[in-house]
Amino acid sequence: MGKSDVVIQSQAASLRDLENQVGQTTSGLSSRQQGALLSDTENSRFQGKEHFKSITLRIGTQLPGVIEEYSSDFT
Repeated sequence: MGKSDVVIQSQAASLRDLENQVGQTTSGLSSRQQGALLSDTENSRFQGKEHFKSITLRIGTQLPGVIEEYSSDFT
C-alpha cells in the first residue's frame, strides 16, 4: 500500500465517524420535545417559590419606581 492509500483510508474512517456523529445528533434532536429548551429549566412561580420585586444596583442605589417591600424569610 502506498502512502496515499493510507491517507485515503484514514480520511474514509474519519468520514464514517463524522457520519455516525451527525446521525446521533439528528436522532437526539428529533426525539426531544418540540419547542423545549435544551437545558432542564424550572419556573419557580408555579412551585410556590417567591421572586424578588426590588432591584438594588451594585453601588447601592434603588431603581426608581420599583417596589421596595420584600420578604426576608428565605428557606
